[in-house]
Amino acid sequence: MKKMVAALSTLLLTSALASADSDNGLSGAYVGVGLAIEAVPKHADEYGVGLVLKGGMALPQLFEGLGAEVELTKSLSDPEDGAGHGVSILTLAGYVTYDITIPDSPFTVRPRAGIILPNLGDSESVNSRDFGFSLGIAGVYALNEQLNAYVDYTILGEYITNYTAGIELKF
Repeated sequence: MKKMVAALSTLLLTSALASADSDNGLSGAYVGVGLAIEAVPKHADEYGVGLVLKGGMALPQLFEGLGAEVELTKSLSDPEDGAGHGVSILTLAGYVTYDITIPDSPFTVRPRAGIILPNLGDSESVNSRDFGFSLGIAGVYALNEQLNAYVDYTILGEYITNYTAGIELKF
């Protein structure tokens, strides 16, 4: 776990330094933190609360609106699996993002797709495979030049989805 956190921290710091000279809202690097409701779709009344840490970077040199994002999710309050067992959620994912800016508005829509390591917590608690594909969509609101608020829906695996609200600090 310590190696994973160190690697993620290094990636976030590198992304921030690489884009420190950016002066355009959502272009450049950002780090974020959020709280998530971790839902178990097969059991509508089973949910937990999770912490979401993420870092991202715009890649306008490849394609305007394109970006990359890394996200670590850890349950703070484990959801139950329907059989009364708590499910410890710990995932690491990498996403390709695409920012769709609403003209003359502080709102941006950010769909994302990527690869996830879903079962770093309990064995097969999120997905029956050791890696999988993850999809999500976020609504981002620019509070000012350095701070965004966001809401996000992400499918973490076969058994868990996240509804997240948080903030992003832009560099």
